[in-house]
Amino acid sequence: MKKLTVTLPDDVHEGLQRVVGPHRIGRFLADIVRPRVVRRDLLTGYRAMAAAETREREALDWSDELIEDLPIDRD
Repeated sequence: MKKLTVTLPDDVHEGLQRVVGPHRIGRFLADIVRPRVVRRDLLTGYRAMAAAETREREALDWSDELIEDLPIDRD
């Protein structure tokens, strides 16, 4: 982990302290920035999700049940 000094307008800093908390700002900012600067291998992630057969089966069952719950227009 690296320490970074960032200069922010006073109102932004005060808002971060009020909303996020004074000791959580670094993590909050990292969570926002990470997806924009750290590239993840999406293909590997998709393969891992597809390999989880139970999860995939449950997701398919769930989506099938949602379709059955849709109102049918009989006009």
